[in-house]
Amino acid sequence: LNVLANTPFKIIYLLDLFAGEGRDVDGNSCSSIAAVEALKNHYDTANSVCKKVKVFFNDYGNSVIEKEIKKIERVERFATELALPQQYEITYSSESFENIIDKVIQRLNRLDSSEKALCFFDPWGYKYSKPQVLKDIMSNGKTELLLFMPMCFIHRFAAKALKDEDY
Repeated sequence: LNVLANTPFKIIYLLDLFAGEGRDVDGNSCSSIAAVEALKNHYDTANSVCKKVKVFFNDYGNSVIEKEIKKIERVERFATELALPQQYEITYSSESFENIIDKVIQRLNRLDSSEKALCFFDPWGYKYSKPQVLKDIMSNGKTELLLFMPMCFIHRFAAKALKDEDY
């Protein structure tokens, strides 16, 4: 964020298409809320802040922590508690990845030269992340893909790559 704040980009898009629960059962921040906390910290401490940040959180699933609500509802609650400044806008969605990815890629392909996007994938999204989908996300040249890959999951990719020549 500190680097992007010193670029000509007027709008930064942050996308987490598998936003999760927001916080785990111990109250620790998951990817979505960690991003909101980073935005708040950036705004509170940086000498130069991003002009406009549009965050898009999506998660289709029901909460396993609070069974009566969706995961994205927990994310929205925790993000709202952090009270970001007005130049940071968050949109929430609860669509399945299969239903939303084409719309996301179409929107990313309409970015202009003053816009930049960062799309975050964590382990929960890997099974949907076929190489062509990842290529399509980055095909506009204005989107960066951040893959969080814990070492404990590396074996999943190695095994798949050895068995499936198309992977």
